[in-house]
Amino acid sequence: MNRRSRKANLRTARGAFLNEFGPALYLLFIGVFFPLLDLISLSFVYGCGFTLNYFQTCQCAAVPKSEATDPTGLVMYGIPQQWQLNGLGRFVPIVGDPLTSVTYTDGQLETNGVQDKNIVLSTTITTRPLICVPIFPGIPGFTAPITINFTSERPLENPDDANS
Repeated sequence: MNRRSRKANLRTARGAFLNEFGPALYLLFIGVFFPLLDLISLSFVYGCGFTLNYFQTCQCAAVPKSEATDPTGLVMYGIPQQWQLNGLGRFVPIVGDPLTSVTYTDGQLETNGVQDKNIVLSTTITTRPLICVPIFPGIPGFTAPITINFTSERPLENPDDANS
């Protein structure tokens, strides 16, 4: 009789571990693993958006104002479309198209009286989370779409382009 009760106690102890492992694994996935994947995805989206803004800023500094502010031009339409179709933007779960705004500001005044011009380019992207964990609804980037705005400033290569 003693031998049998000892064996039953060992089996009960092992079974309790298996009974607790399922709910613990579920909480681990929902509470740690999936939010961590969302955080990694969010950092990748930020890097891709920064790259888009950088390419737009470089191109905008080299072209005249009429071409840079054209809604169907290379800066506001062409580069974002290429980024979405062929570049890093393919891997970004984006909502809608990236929005771009270009403004011109006065830069440094040189000794010969020539005023430098700077461009300020702002790119806005709205992205949805990679995996939507339904525990805490309404958290931007984890359970709801998030809007990220990138703004950069660069001097114009030719200050006369600010007037044309």
